[in-house]
Amino acid sequence: MSKRMNSRLVVVLSALSLFLSNGIAAPEGWVIQQISNGGMIGPGFLAVHGDQVAYTDGGQVMIWTVGQQPRQISSGQNDCSEIQLSDGTATWREINGDQRPLMFWDGQSARQISSGQTQPEGFQLSDGKVAWIEHIDGKGQVMLWDGQTTRQLTNGMNNCYPAQLSNDTMAWTESIQNKFQVMFWDGQTTRQLSSGQNSCDQLQLSNGKVAWREDLGSNQYLVIFWDGRVGHQLTSGQTYCLDVNLFDGKVAWTEQIQDAYQVMFWDGQATRQLSSGQGSYEVQLSEGKVVWMEWIGGGSQMMYWDGLEGHQLTKNLKEKNDIHMSNDRIVWREVGINDRHQYIYCWENNQKTLLTVIDASKSGHIFNCQITSTLISWIGLDSMDDAQVFVAMKGETPAAVKGPEGDVNRDLKVDIQDLAIVSANWLGKAKERITGETLDRNPGWVVQGPWEFGRPTGMGGTEKGFADPQAGVTGRNVYGVNLYGDYSTKVGGPYCLTAGPFDCSGYEKVGLAFARWLNTDSAEYVRCTVEVSNDGSQWQTVWANPAGAGVFDSVWQAVSYDIEAVANGQAKVWVRWTHRILSDRAFACSGWNIDDVEVWGERK
Repeated sequence: MSKRMNSRLVVVLSALSLFLSNGIAAPEGWVIQQISNGGMIGPGFLAVHGDQVAYTDGGQVMIWTVGQQPRQISSGQNDCSEIQLSDGTATWREINGDQRPLMFWDGQSARQISSGQTQPEGFQLSDGKVAWIEHIDGKGQVMLWDGQTTRQLTNGMNNCYPAQLSNDTMAWTESIQNKFQVMFWDGQTTRQLSSGQNSCDQLQLSNGKVAWREDLGSNQYLVIFWDGRVGHQLTSGQTYCLDVNLFDGKVAWTEQIQDAYQVMFWDGQATRQLSSGQGSYEVQLSEGKVVWMEWIGGGSQMMYWDGLEGHQLTKNLKEKNDIHMSNDRIVWREVGINDRHQYIYCWENNQKTLLTVIDASKSGHIFNCQITSTLISWIGLDSMDDAQVFVAMKGETPAAVKGPEGDVNRDLKVDIQDLAIVSANWLGKAKERITGETLDRNPGWVVQGPWEFGRPTGMGGTEKGFADPQAGVTGRNVYGVNLYGDYSTKVGGPYCLTAGPFDCSGYEKVGLAFARWLNTDSAEYVRCTVEVSNDGSQWQTVWANPAGAGVFDSVWQAVSYDIEAVANGQAKVWVRWTHRILSDRAFACSGWNIDDVEVWGERK
């Protein structure tokens, strides 16, 4: 080895030591550990409950319990997705050729609980029971696994939408005379709770109590709460309401009051406004406590009401997303606007703690922050595109799961990949994020036709491909084509979702990255594209669905495209996603879902 090469290696190794000394050291009183040991972690599938974490690795379901090593609970024969975890039991969907069986694990062994002939949608796990929607003779029906057998609760006459399951009760919406009505099952009989006059949605069930929203038309809604005996009208019916949340006998929602959305809270006796009046969104409720986002001082801030008083948890201009709440514990992710860093924070006992920070231009991304009373978990995607599952807890690190010194990519071993990461970061020119949108709030992009913003419902995929997701890859919301099922096969379009303009002046090697969940027929029948422009009129296609084969995503896909030919040095850059039906012979599929859109580049 030459002296020049040897000195270069010494510098790189010194950089490695410096990187480790400034790495992911946990705050005092906390331990952060990597619990996975693979590079095929499903970035959209992470579930936590109590002292357990479930995730997919290589398409298989893994369960980790505090103090133990991960164990595989799926058979290994089929790919798995969309895990749920509750009280030591788990459920997930498998892909077996044309069949989509729903599986249940009772803590000892797994079994199939659905027919497998149709795709289960909107499934929910609670107390060892599973509820879902299964299409029978073309209509969605409510199914229940009670821990022993599977049965159909609805009569097959009407279309039903995702069921809510809590203890031994269930609720769902059912299409009756072209209006969705709220139905309730008490463990023995079914009854209709809603009046039948209006269509209902945003259904919530908790401990035998139900809340929902009724559409009066002209953007006017009612929020209704049923306490197990009688219904209560919580709003006037003269305002726009959304984000209905229910926990036991308390309800929270956002309501448009004087051109700004406010957080409203029903404590079982009276309604009060929790927010200050500048505009709020993303409300969550847990055990009588509420967290939400609010516009304050030119930025979006985290707010928390502890049942007695309000707290402002953040005072910065960073993006906040991946917000999850468990009683009085809150976890969220922040993304720096100009510094390219990502941060995970926790709030508990009236104290805010920074758990970890990474440079997103060098060390990947963080996804799916979740929290329980015991632990906090997230998925980290490193610069080698390996996704790993991390857990943060109070206490000491078990020696069995500590990585060795020098394990930069935290795969529990030190090898050439660790050196490659540090040397690339030191020698190379780092890209930085020019702009990004996590879609935790509506950015107001231009939509046409069936494109819409909101939370996907896990519906669709009845004729071909897979259903929509039940949430974004981070947070709840996405942009998608028909968030309530499959797209129409009526010839038309192109229908576009258009974002921008974005300022890429001063940047080169510009790239576009986003999360995609797409199910579409082949290009002879349905045309889907990703296009860019620097003048808003002339568009260049950077991706199009292929002819001769459909695109069928069953998990979130991280995709990226080189757009430097159009975007380098440009003060205005637009991006659009298109959807066009070319033939009425097309298969109806669940269509586009888009989340976490980012534009990256290198400064000139």
